[in-house]
Amino acid sequence: MPVQSLIRVEGKRCGLFFRYRPPNPDEGSVKVYPGKLNVTDTYRVIPVTLDTSVEDVMIAALDQFGLDSGDLNRYRLVEVSLDKGSVHERTMDNTESPWAIIKSLARDSIRQKDNTRFYLQQVDEVYCSNVAIFVGNLPPNLSQRQYERILVELLGKRKCFTGKFTPRFRYNRV
Repeated sequence: MPVQSLIRVEGKRCGLFFRYRPPNPDEGSVKVYPGKLNVTDTYRVIPVTLDTSVEDVMIAALDQFGLDSGDLNRYRLVEVSLDKGSVHERTMDNTESPWAIIKSLARDSIRQKDNTRFYLQQVDEVYCSNVAIFVGNLPPNLSQRQYERILVELLGKRKCFTGKFTPRFRYNRV
C-alpha cells in the first residue's frame, strides 16, 4: 500500500513492514572466512545459486585466497551459527547448497541469517576455544595449587583435557 494511504487510528502506533525482494532470489553471495588458513584476507565473497554446492564454494574460495584447490579432501566447509548466546558448528557435506541454507534461515529470521558464517578449514585442523568455568562456594584463602587440585578432582584428570590447562582465579567476596 502507498504510505500516504495508511490511516493512523488514535492511540495506536502505525506499523510498517517492508520486505525487500531481490530481483533473482535464486542467486546471491556468501562470505567464506579462512579459519586458521595462512592467508591475509579476512573473508571472500563467493557468488552462489541454488545449484552451487559446498564443493563449488570451496574451490572458488581456495582460488580467491590463492591456495591450491587441487586437493579438496584436505579442506572442509564449516557452518557456524550463533543462536541465543551459544555457538553451533557443523561440518557441511560437499553436496549441500549453502545458498539454500541461507535462504531457509532468512525465511525464519534475518538475525539468524546474519549470525551464520561459513569457515574454510583444513581437515586436520582442530577447532577449540577457551572455556571459562565459574565455580562457586570454594573455600576462601587457599593457594592456587589447592584450588587446582579441587577442580581437577571435580573435572577429572588433566589428561582428559586437550591443550593447555591453566586455571585462573578471580576472588570475589560476596
